[in-house]
Amino acid sequence: SAVGTHAGLYNGPSGHPEPKNVGFPNGTSDWDGSDGSSEPELTAAVLKEIFQSAVDEVVAETGVPPETLSEPQLMGFMADPAMKPDVLFLLRTTLDSGALKDGIGKAQEAWESDRLVFWPLATADACDLPLTAVTRAAFQCLKEL
Repeated sequence: SAVGTHAGLYNGPSGHPEPKNVGFPNGTSDWDGSDGSSEPELTAAVLKEIFQSAVDEVVAETGVPPETLSEPQLMGFMADPAMKPDVLFLLRTTLDSGALKDGIGKAQEAWESDRLVFWPLATADACDLPLTAVTRAAFQCLKEL
């Protein structure tokens, strides 16, 4: 795949919230209240964007229609070996594996993935695929749900 990090490793959809979606000017993260918004309003907007960005990344990277996805469920927080923080979400879909395979090639950001693999959660400990730290952490969080 053409991604800049974790080449050759299996990873799920990932991304980050966009400050511009919260209403910060020019995509910056500066807020001084001069626009009339209150801190609680800002907090609500930031939280909404954090959860919505999980949905947006799944849609962009897999081609899964948003109406087939559940609301994101917060599973955990972690830092990878380089100390980059990650927030882990679970999203479920009503699509079957065939529909998921069909959609991934049509995804807006299909270039980020070169294959899709399904692995049973019950045997996640036996997974011998080269996984990113984030994917290993997500497996662990899923087992504890």
